[in-house]
Amino acid sequence: MDSCERKHPAHLPNFSRTNTAVMLFVTVCASDRAVNTFANESMHRILRVAWEAAGSYAVGAYVLMPDHIHLFCAPATPEVENVAQWVRYWKSLVTRSVRGRPVGRVCVRMPENGDGRTLVPSGPRPCVFQRDCWDTQLRRGESYHDKWEYVRNNPVRRGFVDKADMWPYWGVLHELVW
Repeated sequence: MDSCERKHPAHLPNFSRTNTAVMLFVTVCASDRAVNTFANESMHRILRVAWEAAGSYAVGAYVLMPDHIHLFCAPATPEVENVAQWVRYWKSLVTRSVRGRPVGRVCVRMPENGDGRTLVPSGPRPCVFQRDCWDTQLRRGESYHDKWEYVRNNPVRRGFVDKADMWPYWGVLHELVW
């Protein structure tokens, strides 16, 4: 079966090669590809805190689009769980924060309304993410550079900004060295 016919990603284990970094490219989508889920200051802050708290992978460069996230990451230790397990963990931290529940020492304040009260969603609790993620282990340094240039220019191609550096919802948490 070719990957175009596959309904779910394979999530292969990390493959170590002598003297070569392990680096993964991950895409996570909003539930029902809902727009305006990720590209805002509050979610940007929540995601950065969750990625730091879920420390088994180090997040390098990332771009938050309104309905999906692209990020590059690398295992923080040689023996680490599969990236899909790590993604599930930080997605749970983010979902709890969005629902207004503190998560251990990970506590992100929700945005406040005009009178200084914290906004907590009312009604049914939001489902923030699609169930799974897509991940690809990069094989060469050129792959990283090419993918990063493509990802970095997503906001330009979508017409949100004229230049990639103008998009406010991107960053680098850790310098990942190929």
